[in-house]
Amino acid sequence: MYLFIVATLFGILANILQVEAHAVVTSIDVSSPASASGAPSVRSYPGYRSHMETDPNAPPYVGWATTGTDFSLGPVFLNNPTGIEYSSPDMPCHNGSQAPAHEMEVYAGDSITTRWTPWAPPGPSWHATPHDPIGVNGHKGPVLFHIAACNGNCTGIRASDLEFITIYQRGVLDYHYVSYDGESPGVFKGYWATDVLREQDSTWTITLPPNLAPGHYVLRTELIALHGAGTPGQVQHYPQCFNINYHSGGTDTITNGAKVATFYKYTDPGLCYSLYQELPEYVIPGPALDKRFAATGNPKEDAPLKDSPTGPNYLCPAGRGPDGATSPVGTSKFRFRRRVVKSRRAPQRS
Repeated sequence: MYLFIVATLFGILANILQVEAHAVVTSIDVSSPASASGAPSVRSYPGYRSHMETDPNAPPYVGWATTGTDFSLGPVFLNNPTGIEYSSPDMPCHNGSQAPAHEMEVYAGDSITTRWTPWAPPGPSWHATPHDPIGVNGHKGPVLFHIAACNGNCTGIRASDLEFITIYQRGVLDYHYVSYDGESPGVFKGYWATDVLREQDSTWTITLPPNLAPGHYVLRTELIALHGAGTPGQVQHYPQCFNINYHSGGTDTITNGAKVATFYKYTDPGLCYSLYQELPEYVIPGPALDKRFAATGNPKEDAPLKDSPTGPNYLCPAGRGPDGATSPVGTSKFRFRRRVVKSRRAPQRS
């Protein structure tokens, strides 16, 4: 009975958080180091807004157009009762995505900062705690960046035809961090990349590798929220895409990309994971990092892990996923310890 009640509460919490947390990249800042190019030191490019296609005064945008409305773009297939369909053509760049007519100019050595709407904004007060006063810590998960070559102009290309590689990924940074006070069965475990994103005013910065050949590319970034990951097909994916004209002296080209439709299965360990128990090792889903083209980030984000996994492997409960496959049975049960583990704040940037 206790586990049934707890599972029911988790389901209610996941549904509420699903409604509350919508996210979209509002703009992209490109910053050039001194004398790296003749372009201005900081250039800001707008992401897509639904009015831009009909507003004659709207600035040129570099974000891929989607069917979402301003500031309320939920995860892919938010209203799809069967869960995520990973083979869908909407998975690469979000629902109904279309390539923009413009692109941002990026030079080797430039840093690229994606600015999201507030990640996991304040939710219902009933799931707030002293350690999490606005109840947002459930939207934990990895931050990823992928890139694909257009082999020509990116205008008019279909997202489902693009073949991406992984150039940057961060998952859990601290397995022992606890978001709540430890007395509630609804604790969320771990200090994740999305926690860093939220603490940095919902921004993330990377620098593309200088060896990447110049050309036209689509940069894809994705946030993944795992609070519903104990149920097959209920992980939340927030992808966004942007067109780039990359200027560099590099000569290396992408030859081993893959279509996003092949990136994920709902039974992947990184998409079938419980935030409510002692955390097992987290395996970031999707293609492995392509070390030839690995992007760099900020020192805080790239710091090595200080803690090791604390729990046994966890798999989704037995059930049938949206692709018709049967998920494996979990190897461990939900366990909650009454030991209080105080929340730790990450060190602030200097």
